[in-house]
Amino acid sequence: FSFHDYRNYASSERFGYLLDLVKTAVSQNGSKKLLVFTSIGKDMNASASDSGQAMAVMKRLTLASSYGADMVLWWCFKDVPGKDRLNSHSGLLYKNSKPKSAYYYFAEIVRRLKGSDAVNRINIKDGIYIFKVERQQGPLFILWSESGRQDLSFNSDAYRVKIGRLEENIFFTQNLRSKNGNFDLSIESNPIFLEGPSELKLSN
Repeated sequence: FSFHDYRNYASSERFGYLLDLVKTAVSQNGSKKLLVFTSIGKDMNASASDSGQAMAVMKRLTLASSYGADMVLWWCFKDVPGKDRLNSHSGLLYKNSKPKSAYYYFAEIVRRLKGSDAVNRINIKDGIYIFKVERQQGPLFILWSESGRQDLSFNSDAYRVKIGRLEENIFFTQNLRSKNGNFDLSIESNPIFLEGPSELKLSN
């Protein structure tokens, strides 16, 4: 089952809605079919800055994986040379081959998802997106918000959690200690990675 998409969605919710339709179509036409995103992209135009495109890359690859995509091909590796046209600025590199922020985000999420057994959606409501990546070396959680800054409290089975994020194309990490199995964390539009817990739950 092949799928193309280039639309500039305003949020992950809209992209997720489309993935629901695709997943339904796959299940109705044979559950053993491969689900291949043969071409998806995010044009960097007036409505998408360099950082906006970069975050869209990471979010869409995570969402697609959580819907069971067997393969995802990004359009395109480098911006299309010559006259500007629709989706000609969707590349991970500029026309002069200089890497965009999207290049670093793409490389990071591919590295993080490589070898994973499954990507499960823990929470995709109220603009808060939380995913659990099942890996042999231990689970990885990916979080972001589509509702502005969110100050959240979590229940965890880990004494310490490791937080990582990309900022200006550099990967930063920090450690947080939990208190009686609880810790507080602020999330925004830029996805963050969380390692340490085997389970993670939002506190009421």
